[in-house]
Amino acid sequence: MTQSIVVAIDGSDIAERALDKAISLAKAFDASLTIVHVLLHGRDISALQKMAEVELSAESAPSVDLPLAAAGLLNAYREKAAHEKAVVVIGDYLTGKAANQARAAGVKTVTTRIEDGEVSEAINRVITSVDADTMVMGSRGLGGVKEFLLGSVSHEICQKAPCTVVIVK
Repeated sequence: MTQSIVVAIDGSDIAERALDKAISLAKAFDASLTIVHVLLHGRDISALQKMAEVELSAESAPSVDLPLAAAGLLNAYREKAAHEKAVVVIGDYLTGKAANQARAAGVKTVTTRIEDGEVSEAINRVITSVDADTMVMGSRGLGGVKEFLLGSVSHEICQKAPCTVVIVK
């Protein structure tokens, strides 16, 4: 019997359909639902948080007349830090929105996870950590050319996941 379902989301239309299927299954089996989003970079989450804290303290510091090279490095850092923060904010938004949708549909136990690292490995870590018996995901996500060249995440999950995998088209 299905008791614990994991669904992977990435903001794609297919991931939205996978979420709908996972919600449907969770309601039908009165199962818990874990919504996972893998950040779109290989950075450690704690490193991202630390980077954001450093940037905020740098922005609040008094203005200093830096040599041109140092100013350029600082600007490059701020652009990268802004990008990294945006990736985390998007992940928070996607998982929050999905959790609200699941709760509104009547799923009783909903949790969210934001992971980093290689996508299929991160998803499999969540499957194992919550002892899921069902994984729901889209057949394709936002991977594009990298996915075509290296093999799809859904194929990798089907090969390595320790549970039933439902692939949504």
